[in-house]
Amino acid sequence: MAKTNRFNAVLSVILIGTILAAMLAALFLGFQRHRLEAKNRQVELAVEYSEVMRLAQQSGLSFREVLAQLKEAGATAVFFKEQGLDNLSWQVWTRSGNELLSDGSLSPGTKAQLRPEYTYLLTRDKKLHRRILKQLQIKLPKVEALENPGGPYLVGTPLPAKQFENIGATGTIGLGFPEEDMAAAEEMGFNLQVQIKSWPRVDNDDFSAYFSSLARFKRLDLVLFIDKTIPGFPGKYLLLQEEIAKLGVPVGLIELYDQKGFVQLAKALDKNVVRLHSIAENQMPTMSPEMAVDRFTLAVTDRNIRAILVRLFLKPESEDWLTSNVQYISKVRNSIEAQGFTFGRPAALEGPLYYGFLNLVIGLGVIAGGVLLLRLLGWQLPAYGLGALAVFGWLALIAGGHVTMARKLMALAAVVIFPSLAILLNLEERGTSIGRSIVLLLRTSLISLVGALFTVGLLADVNFMLKLDQFSGVKAAHVLPLLIVVVFLFWRLEKQNAGKRLIEFSGTHITVGYAALAAVLAIAFAIYIARTGNDAAPVSGLELSLRSWLDKILVVRPRTKEFLIGHPLLLLTFYLGYRHRLLPVLLLGAIGQISMVNTFAHIHTPLAVSIFRAFNGLWLGIIIGVILIFAYRLAERAGRRLFHG
Repeated sequence: MAKTNRFNAVLSVILIGTILAAMLAALFLGFQRHRLEAKNRQVELAVEYSEVMRLAQQSGLSFREVLAQLKEAGATAVFFKEQGLDNLSWQVWTRSGNELLSDGSLSPGTKAQLRPEYTYLLTRDKKLHRRILKQLQIKLPKVEALENPGGPYLVGTPLPAKQFENIGATGTIGLGFPEEDMAAAEEMGFNLQVQIKSWPRVDNDDFSAYFSSLARFKRLDLVLFIDKTIPGFPGKYLLLQEEIAKLGVPVGLIELYDQKGFVQLAKALDKNVVRLHSIAENQMPTMSPEMAVDRFTLAVTDRNIRAILVRLFLKPESEDWLTSNVQYISKVRNSIEAQGFTFGRPAALEGPLYYGFLNLVIGLGVIAGGVLLLRLLGWQLPAYGLGALAVFGWLALIAGGHVTMARKLMALAAVVIFPSLAILLNLEERGTSIGRSIVLLLRTSLISLVGALFTVGLLADVNFMLKLDQFSGVKAAHVLPLLIVVVFLFWRLEKQNAGKRLIEFSGTHITVGYAALAAVLAIAFAIYIARTGNDAAPVSGLELSLRSWLDKILVVRPRTKEFLIGHPLLLLTFYLGYRHRLLPVLLLGAIGQISMVNTFAHIHTPLAVSIFRAFNGLWLGIIIGVILIFAYRLAERAGRRLFHG
């Protein structure tokens, strides 16, 4: 027995030493990540070209005059979306060959060149004609230009008219960019962003011909894509990478808009990527300038967004579009500058941060935490056996080249193991004082945050910071710790009576009250699950208002389920002491620890923001928890007086 105790004591020292070494490794990587984020503080504020044109038309001013005022307000770039037939309908029209043969305005010589089965694009603008011809020759086969002295310029393609118009309208075929206006914006000191349309068949020389017209713009600083699949993917995207690399500019990752092939292109470009945020056009009618300012500010401060496309408010009921939008852009700029950011050309994050050996050590620290968790149950030998198996699996995955998968699996294990371990280590059956309850909550949180620290170290990589890759298993990370706590508590408190208790419970008569309580808990659990993950359920307007208010007064908003639910209820549980009837309260309290740790799994959020969010949630939760304890005391006294006189 004494030898066993000594053996366990030695292993405990080894396990704790491994965790401490892993913490040092994770701290180093976390510090390196923070330094990288702290250097990347320049943001680009872009306005959309077509909206600027509408603003100029409504204001009776020229394109340059409107740009001058927007620049003074704070705009630093103009966003040019590749034009299609739908954008050029007032300058370009289509006719079939058969229709043109019966057109009396065309000369006999022109008609002799027509093909009845072709579709023809017509324009009276010679420069636009040249641009369309070049674009269609790049993107479609058998394109030809027709001579038509004194009349509109014609470009023909074998596509039927209806099909061609449909393709153009849906964005498949682009007709290039308004290069004269791009040159004007560049001359005025604006940076240029271009968003490119895809086309069906890409040949080997298409991209070099396509980008030749963009290479002359020295202030081009961001290339983005319009469609759900980037040009040339899957077979030709490396040719696209070569041309973008020649330009020397980053590609733009549009937040909340997944595009097939983008991640592969970004990695081929050595992660030369800038994250861009904009408000969708269909959301603008319900958006106020104040809401938009808050949204852009939050995107920049909380999600490493370094380019914002600020759509203008062009509502018919507004009489002076220019003045209101100049004021709006100025507010966006001032709000972001107030957070310590500057405006100008955006730069990609410099990296990578991945350090193989340090990640190896952190993984061993996670496994050591798992062994300690299993030992709490009294499963000494299984704990060591499973720990050895986990070490073997960890090393095998890394040696086999599955490094990213291994890191993501270990990060998931970290956010499951340490909140569970923290709660079970500190939970006591006897109640205690308010002061000691606070100490227990702080101690629990510190142990939980070891899991957060390990996650930060394991995923300290530009891939995760840019959200080219992301933490996997979000819902599992929120559910598994709750299940572990339930199983461990039942086993630990019931011990040899566990089997008997399960049999008794299975035969218990369920009353209406218990059924109603179970239904309420099931609904609460469903809401909890729905509000986690990358596709979380939407929040109410009231909660959005509360979030905005908290952002303003606390700089970094804590999570509602931490400061309003989790931390206060866990503090109350420590104060009262755990009994089985308090299990629902404990599980709600555990949500605070789980949420706090998972905050750090959002690697695209700056590390400093996550730290402040956790800190704000903790101190606010303690205050609300103390109030809750006093409220419980008052309710308990009132109940005694009511029932006992």
